[in-house]
Amino acid sequence: MPLLSFSDFRVDFPRGPAVRGIDLSVAHGEALGIVGESGSGKSVTWLAALGLLGGTARIGGRVMFEEHSLTEMPPNRLARLRGGRIAMIFQDPMSTLNPVKRIGRQVAEVLALHRGIKGQAARAETVRLLDQVGIPNPARRIDLFPHELSGGQNQRVAIAMALAGQPDLLVADEPTTALDVTIQAQVLTLLDTLRRDLGMALVLISHDLSVVGELCDRIAVCYAGKIVESAPVARILRQPAHPYTRGLIAAAPRLGAGAGALVPIHGQVPDPWNMPEGCAFAPRCLHARTDCARQPALAPTGGADHLSACVLSDARSATAAHRETRHVSA
Repeated sequence: MPLLSFSDFRVDFPRGPAVRGIDLSVAHGEALGIVGESGSGKSVTWLAALGLLGGTARIGGRVMFEEHSLTEMPPNRLARLRGGRIAMIFQDPMSTLNPVKRIGRQVAEVLALHRGIKGQAARAETVRLLDQVGIPNPARRIDLFPHELSGGQNQRVAIAMALAGQPDLLVADEPTTALDVTIQAQVLTLLDTLRRDLGMALVLISHDLSVVGELCDRIAVCYAGKIVESAPVARILRQPAHPYTRGLIAAAPRLGAGAGALVPIHGQVPDPWNMPEGCAFAPRCLHARTDCARQPALAPTGGADHLSACVLSDARSATAAHRETRHVSA
């Protein structure tokens, strides 16, 4: 049984659908990367699953956390699960932390809520957590306010708050966006180390394929509210099947590449209220053809663990199956 799974998960806003049928799973202890441009539905999917969107969002489909249905769970039970067994790290630590509360008190609130630890025991555990995430001299810094710490240290405090509930699943939504490159590398290394040491699953949401490729076991590529490709990291980076994935890889900067080496994806992600018929990527795709007027299902292409939603992938899979049939018949 997977730790968490989405089945035909949908999120609709008054102006249109933001998530249009996500089928995805996360295994125990797995590191899954979710990549795609801004507006692809990456963050909305997880915010909606954890009940963090406003009342204007309408949710469809199902999200299962082990045997628990998150989409059918009462808000009070979901609130206990969220921050406890499932924790989330957001993009900007300064908007995550309360500026008028000392960081130690904010971590201690999580300990009290999800683990029932209070008083001096909570202070000792807070110091331990701050030390675990690499805050120097945590016994002194526990009484500081967020504005007295650097951006990288505040992000470490946010990670400590996420770990305070001892989660089985940690969702990191662009956790290094507001940080400089050196601190980004430190935070990502910390997340990878913590995942391996604690045995928890990690979902890393990012627009940066290189970051996801270094930390994750598997990548799911999201476009216009749907998963268009999913595969183990090595396979998806070496043999991408979907034109959008190939476009993301071609557009990524590489060390040693000369001027003009980048190949941009022209156009932009369609608005939810102006979604094209069939494949949403077709208007930007260099390989679009007439049968792109239908939306292909996410299906195996070149292996059971490599899924793609593209008519070109369908054609390649059909050809491979035909060759295999002829070989067996012979």
